[in-house]
Amino acid sequence: RYWLHNRGPAPLGGLPAVAHLHPQRVSVDAGADLREVTLRLTAASDCTDVALAGAVELVCPDGWSVAPVKLPFTLEAGGHRETDVVVGIPGGASPGRYPVRAQLRVTGPDVPG
Repeated sequence: RYWLHNRGPAPLGGLPAVAHLHPQRVSVDAGADLREVTLRLTAASDCTDVALAGAVELVCPDGWSVAPVKLPFTLEAGGHRETDVVVGIPGGASPGRYPVRAQLRVTGPDVPG
C-alpha cells in the first residue's frame, strides 16, 4: 500500500491513471458450491491538469463470475474513485492461485501523451 499518502489513493510510476484491487490475496474455504469474495476496486488519477475518462474491466479465470464486469469512470485531476466488486468462485475450482485483473483504459480527447 505504498501509494497511500494520508490523502487518499495516488498512483506512482508515471502512468496517467491506475487501478488496484484490495486485498491483494484472498483465501477461500473449500466446500461450498459457489463462493463469493468482495474486493475493493480503486482507480486513481496522476494527472494534475485534466479530468480523465475511461473504464476498468475486470478479468477472471474461465468459469468465474464478477459483478460488475465493466466500470466506466471520470476522474478529476488528482482524484480517485472506489467501489466494491463481487467475484464468484465456482465450487469445482481446484486449490491454487487464480489471478483477477483490473484493466484500466483511458479514453477521450484528454489522454496524456
